[in-house]
Amino acid sequence: MKRVLIEGPFDEKIQAEIKALDSNTEFIFKKRDEISLEDLQNIQALVGNVNPSWLQSCPNLEWIQLVSAGANQYMDGIIPEHTILTCMSGAYGVAVAEYLITYMLMIMKKIPSYMDNQREGLWHNEGTVISSDLPIGKRILVLGTGNIGKEFAIRAKSLGGY
Repeated sequence: MKRVLIEGPFDEKIQAEIKALDSNTEFIFKKRDEISLEDLQNIQALVGNVNPSWLQSCPNLEWIQLVSAGANQYMDGIIPEHTILTCMSGAYGVAVAEYLITYMLMIMKKIPSYMDNQREGLWHNEGTVISSDLPIGKRILVLGTGNIGKEFAIRAKSLGGY
């Protein structure tokens, strides 16, 4: 029987749905801070991000599915040679790009400062903000053209940036 460790938390309904996918697989659910080196010794697959140094001593590990986009800390001899490593690259691009656009606009209008003032019950003019036609005609530098950078650039350009 294959054993798969899945980093949670998951409620009982989700756990039951996952277990129903394959009766020949034992699915083990643990929170990240509950996973120990011993838990990894006899599993064939892992869904989650654990201490990379622990993986060198997992001879039965065939596949790791990270829940992060980045996988650098698991490269260069960290995982057993026969182990397949996959990650969530591409899964977060739209969500993070939307967050970045939101925060860019907040910074341009000094919203964080005004929110701090509001919490303090103060009214302070925080100075000149970037004009109301933002970000039309503004130059926006995107460092990195991975999935997140590309998604951000698409959205920034659609707002009139270049």
